[in-house]
Amino acid sequence: MQVLSQNESDFVLSGLENEIRLDGRKLMDSRNIKVIFGNNVGEIEVLIGDTHIITKTTAEIIQPKQEKPNEGSLKFNVDLSSMQDEQQPNNVNIKKYSNEIQKLLEKIIKGSKAIDMESLCIVTNKRVWSINVDSSVVSNGGNLIDAIYLSVIISLLHFRKPYVSVEQQSNIKIHTEKNPQPLSIHHIPIPFTFAFFKKSTLLVSDPLVLEEQIMEGRLTISVNIYNDVCNIHKPGGAPIKLELINKLVEVCLNKIKQMTDFVRQILKECNKHSINQIKEESKIITLNFPQIVSASQTSNQIPSNKMEEEEEQYKVSKEEIKNLLESRN
Repeated sequence: MQVLSQNESDFVLSGLENEIRLDGRKLMDSRNIKVIFGNNVGEIEVLIGDTHIITKTTAEIIQPKQEKPNEGSLKFNVDLSSMQDEQQPNNVNIKKYSNEIQKLLEKIIKGSKAIDMESLCIVTNKRVWSINVDSSVVSNGGNLIDAIYLSVIISLLHFRKPYVSVEQQSNIKIHTEKNPQPLSIHHIPIPFTFAFFKKSTLLVSDPLVLEEQIMEGRLTISVNIYNDVCNIHKPGGAPIKLELINKLVEVCLNKIKQMTDFVRQILKECNKHSINQIKEESKIITLNFPQIVSASQTSNQIPSNKMEEEEEQYKVSKEEIKNLLESRN
């Protein structure tokens, strides 16, 4: 990871003050997203700009916890070892950041009851499914939280557990000849991360790694398509006015339908092809804000009047945020 000098930090901050970002985006714009399906169900690669994440979901049969005999297990593991290079300040921070992301994944997915844990039970007090989700960072271009989470939720939606039956004396038989079963997922919460600068008088959405080096704090808001705020995560840093948080929640709610539609679209696209076809064709589906474009679509297939309406709604929210930031001066 490149470490910024003082002059470089001043240059990045000066650009943000003039609403100019290193990759040409506006302050509240998000980067393009690419999703690549692997050789097996639950194997997903997500690329958001230069941030590259690989996630794999697996399942095994275990004994349940005594305090929850009719619930399965859902575990997350985040590997940030690729960030442990000679330019990293210290490895302790990497371990701390990894634990933070893992706990946040649990709070968003398990805390909002997005997954039905009781549906993972096979035999009460004897056997349940344990779902293990492993994510690895290939490259860090910034905003790891959103990128890792997106790869995790798509992996869980794409995953299928083997079909099993319970025979005499609670013996469990796995039927490989039958179609595997998807996980029971009630809703799809999605996080959006914002970085703050200059005592919270300047903010950006989906920060780059160089922007993260000079930010004074960050805020992650998780919402779903039903307009529920599933989680708000702020790990210290500069204080933020409650009114600003409320406006950022509105921004997230404006984006959530597009993101949810995108997730559902790529899964629908994936179901049209077998895993081997996806591998051979190197199937990639791309999301461009504020419009959703798949590998087989062109921009003129999206109704322009709908896109203009969504863009106008988003602009209003950004103008209100700008007024709130100026009121802090």
